[in-house]
Amino acid sequence: MKKTAGILLIAAGLIAASAQEGFRPDKTRGWKPSLTAVNEEYTVTKAAPRILSAEIFKVDPDAVYELSGKFRSSGSEPQKKLLFFGAEAYTAADKFIGSPQVNIFPGTETELAKDLKKGDKTVYVKDASKWNKKSRAAVIAYQIKDGLADLPNPIHSPNITKVEKQGDVWAATLKMPSWNAFSTGTPIRQHAHGPGRTFFVCQYRQIAPGEWQSFKGRISGIAPHGAVLNKWWKGTASARICIQATPGVVFKDVVLKKENGKVELLPPKTAAAAPRKAQGKNQTSLSPVFAKYYAMIPAAPIRPRLFFNAQAFEAMKKQLAEDRNLKAGFERLRGKIDAYPQEITEAAYAKHFYGRDKFGPTAFRAAFAWKLTGDEKYRILAVKLLKKAAEWYNARYEALEPVDWTSFTRIEALAAYDWLCDTMSEAERREIGQNLLRHAVAAQDLKKISQSGMHTKGEGTSPWNSSFYGTPLLKFYTGLALKGAGVDDARAEALLKEGLNDNLNMLAFRTKMAGDAGGAHNSTPGYAFGDAPVSEWFFYLTFRAVTGHEIAMDFPGNGLLPHWLFYASFPSPDGLLLEHGTGGSWHMDNKLRMNIRYLGLYRNFFGTHPAAKFVDFFISAQPDFQSDEYVMKSGSWPYSGYPPWLPFQYRYTRAADYKHDRAFFENLPKAFFFANLGQTYMFSGRGKDDTYVMFTCGSKSLSHKQPDENHFVIYKGGFLAMDTGTRTASGYKDWLDDCWHDNNYYSASIAHNVVLIRMEGEKFSGWPHPKYAVANHGGMYKTIGGIVRAFETNDLYTYICGDTTACYRPEKCRKMIRQFVFIRPDYFVVCDTVESVKPDQTQTWLLHSQNEPVENNDQFHFDEEAGRLFCRTFLPKDFQRTKVGGPGREFWVDGKNYPLGKTRLGEYKKRKVKKTLWGNWRVELTAGKPAAQVRFLNLIQVGMKARLQKMMPSEYVTEGELEGVRFTAVDGTVWTVLFDRTGLKGKIRAEKDGKTLLDSALTEKIQKQKAFQK
Repeated sequence: MKKTAGILLIAAGLIAASAQEGFRPDKTRGWKPSLTAVNEEYTVTKAAPRILSAEIFKVDPDAVYELSGKFRSSGSEPQKKLLFFGAEAYTAADKFIGSPQVNIFPGTETELAKDLKKGDKTVYVKDASKWNKKSRAAVIAYQIKDGLADLPNPIHSPNITKVEKQGDVWAATLKMPSWNAFSTGTPIRQHAHGPGRTFFVCQYRQIAPGEWQSFKGRISGIAPHGAVLNKWWKGTASARICIQATPGVVFKDVVLKKENGKVELLPPKTAAAAPRKAQGKNQTSLSPVFAKYYAMIPAAPIRPRLFFNAQAFEAMKKQLAEDRNLKAGFERLRGKIDAYPQEITEAAYAKHFYGRDKFGPTAFRAAFAWKLTGDEKYRILAVKLLKKAAEWYNARYEALEPVDWTSFTRIEALAAYDWLCDTMSEAERREIGQNLLRHAVAAQDLKKISQSGMHTKGEGTSPWNSSFYGTPLLKFYTGLALKGAGVDDARAEALLKEGLNDNLNMLAFRTKMAGDAGGAHNSTPGYAFGDAPVSEWFFYLTFRAVTGHEIAMDFPGNGLLPHWLFYASFPSPDGLLLEHGTGGSWHMDNKLRMNIRYLGLYRNFFGTHPAAKFVDFFISAQPDFQSDEYVMKSGSWPYSGYPPWLPFQYRYTRAADYKHDRAFFENLPKAFFFANLGQTYMFSGRGKDDTYVMFTCGSKSLSHKQPDENHFVIYKGGFLAMDTGTRTASGYKDWLDDCWHDNNYYSASIAHNVVLIRMEGEKFSGWPHPKYAVANHGGMYKTIGGIVRAFETNDLYTYICGDTTACYRPEKCRKMIRQFVFIRPDYFVVCDTVESVKPDQTQTWLLHSQNEPVENNDQFHFDEEAGRLFCRTFLPKDFQRTKVGGPGREFWVDGKNYPLGKTRLGEYKKRKVKKTLWGNWRVELTAGKPAAQVRFLNLIQVGMKARLQKMMPSEYVTEGELEGVRFTAVDGTVWTVLFDRTGLKGKIRAEKDGKTLLDSALTEKIQKQKAFQK
């Protein structure tokens, strides 16, 4: 077994290896990928021909390092083997340094003579007379800098196969199509591949069978350039020991020493940034708090372990005896279990649980009934169903068919195994345990799940930095359920450790995303408190059951989610809550279905958290909570993610007992910038007729994120400025038929209120396959990358400046900055400063609506429900306006409509859906003549259409180098909003009755905010 004595050496700073012994990987966290030692000897395998130390060490450029080790060929492999032995280097940003990044041909600096497009196989350069024309290892490095300041330069071409002069320029032919695109004049240099790593001990050394061969090498200093073998490559800040060998090579006693000092090991969290190839696709870094929490888990935990221990079950029995509504809900569950067929087949159980997995959740429900009643019939039924479930999981994988998008029902099966384990026969325990373990291990092969098509059929694999309800979630619960069961204790313990680490990383990641404001791992409310929190609850309960420790409050940032949800939602005319429709929303009616599970369970884990006030507020507005009887029924619902124990764990303030803390809510800011999610929410008040706004920019999460940076949504009596299209990739039969709408409209920039830049021939990524993305929508090619340059809010206005230049391809965009001013209650000034690379790359300003816009000279307006929006355009002065939409053109992109496919439309027809919020129209603004630099300046006014008959008076104004808008609000206040030419500065002024109410510069800073602080 691999030694793990050093796995718990976690520190905030550096970990020092013994100066005498040096750094020995086998004495710390071992090797990556993980290898099993036999008598402290390790063997290189076909699956792992390159081995790296799990630990990363800090490189001191002034020190001398000595690396040594012993090697031989295994007895079963008599032929000689090849060995490469040295180190793999990383930059200060933890990026891998490859030889082409530093291995230059001196004196070959020049520049591109023509634009290079992605996919080109010929690169035209100004002067290649000094280039090496024979080397087949040569490449082209782009965006070089004077004095070799660009090294290590990771931006390079595929290998060059030919260099020849063609007229006044030189042509370099590439072996493969270029994966980069750069404009004429980009500085370049010729580089070359060299040794794959810094193999300073040996490379291409033959290893004979029999006796051990000892190798030792030294390295010091930083080479100014070149892939030399006795110095660290330029840019090296840290490294891993690296062994690359023919399978069958055996090694031991690998030691790294530092002369006159200690080898400094970096904390494990730094290792997370190592290259994916070195880590292995499913590997993650060790959580800095792993040691603390792993030590809390007993060596032999008493069963039951998953979700609840014996004391918790006794408490639930007491609840059942004392709570009438709880008892009624449980009897309803028992009735459903009593109706389970004796014939355990998919057909027989088709109607007894929603979803593919019919056996894991039903086994769990039967086991739960047995634990609370002691009725033997439920135990016998649970064992039979569990046996079937374990067999069925493996049969599905053998047929390359999915089990489910989430792992919840499989975790329920594991919990049933845990609860029943001590009552099963030895044969049952081993057979069922082996099948559950076999499936859990297979479910970690994410590459196979993806490549086999299981993922697109509905097998979810979301990791800890996403929703984390996919197959990686199985590890912790499999390991804990099988710990000490005698099935495969070593494998179970390994899964337990990996799973614990994943859960800790998940909690830390979500806490980081929440920051001081709140939020989730993604910006879509329906996901953020839909199934995504279930992974947290499962872990909170199970860790409590096994250790007695309340781990939830160790990560209090996760308790801030309701603070974000408050800003991300607002009241509809019927009193229910709406969302703005961002990210992966369906846009059916934008009603925010408040999750009964989340609201009911919140106080179980965060009972003393100040955000509990928001939870109580949400509950008071939800019809579901008007009846305790209805809430208690949720434990009998046949849906994944609704386990039968839910009602026993609910802790909530009943709607009848709710008392609204008016002062608390009125003291909240009227705008909040959630920096990690890249969302700024604004409102004029919290009434049904108030104005609600969302502005998107600066997201740090890719999860369910669309290319919509600088997009905004406005609601006033109805959804006016909209997020349009709808999700179509639902996982139902024939759902791929719907991917054309998803890829070419809904998940593209053109479905949002942003600025497009059209570059002929531009291609965009598609999911689940590139073939679905065929339209050139002219938008962003990155979903994140926007930067909020400024944010300020007060009682009068909110200002935000978003720079999304990096979200567009550099071949078409030099600048994209939006300045967005919301003047309460109903006015918006939107200024977009845009610069394309070429004048013929047309810039288009978009505003989407549900209904057809009505045009009137430089104004247009449209209505939705009780609301109305006016927009007046001031710049560009020669603007051209086009209406796009109507029947057959609702989702018009690049000369073609991309409606929903037959699957989704057929479902909606059966459900008799009469109206959606997919957006049927949009207004497009462009400059009259081609120009690289264009500024769009628009004034928007919203109101209730019964009262807002015409737009307020307004005019274009200039003051020195500033330009902008002056308008007179309904209350008589004269507002002037001005912007400078850079798109980063401006002024705002308010005057009324001859008095100046406000006169200040628009901020260039980001106002600091913290939850519950005005």
